[in-house]
Amino acid sequence: IVKPQLLLRCSQAAVKHTGPDSSPHASPGTYGQQKDGVMTVEETLEQGNRMMQQFSLTVPTSLVITSNRQTHVWKKKKLKDHCAEIIPKLAKTIEPVGKATIHVGVTKRTNNRYDPVNLTDTAKPIVDQLVKAGVLDEDDHRHVFGPWLYHKGIDKKLVDAMRFTVVLTDYTPDTPF
Repeated sequence: IVKPQLLLRCSQAAVKHTGPDSSPHASPGTYGQQKDGVMTVEETLEQGNRMMQQFSLTVPTSLVITSNRQTHVWKKKKLKDHCAEIIPKLAKTIEPVGKATIHVGVTKRTNNRYDPVNLTDTAKPIVDQLVKAGVLDEDDHRHVFGPWLYHKGIDKKLVDAMRFTVVLTDYTPDTPF
């Protein structure tokens, strides 16, 4: 297995709440890349959330699990072990939040069509490790809203890998999409 590049581009942003009537999420259709005046997920989240922390990690494509196919147990274990090796290092750079809404941006090498939501099985071990590292209290519906996966962009430098940018924001389970 090729050793993936560990990206420690972690950031914390204390974002001002824009008022009591502002929604922490934008209306449907505003998620994704900037296109024709539509905001990116990061811009959307920054408008209404008081808390936003993010980190990125690279996962080899050989470990990526899609919900389109039945996955072998050994592949799930390898992905879990990969996340268990990397997430504790990344978790040291972010504040424990207890509860959070989780958005996961997927960056790929090519512009081929795909459904980012099918990669939820790849994001699950990431969330599990955030609980184990103490960033989240638990990963049930009372503590985590998401993970919500979206297409973040293209990076031609990614070779046999995908980058997952995990964004933790205020816990808002009652926000309809």
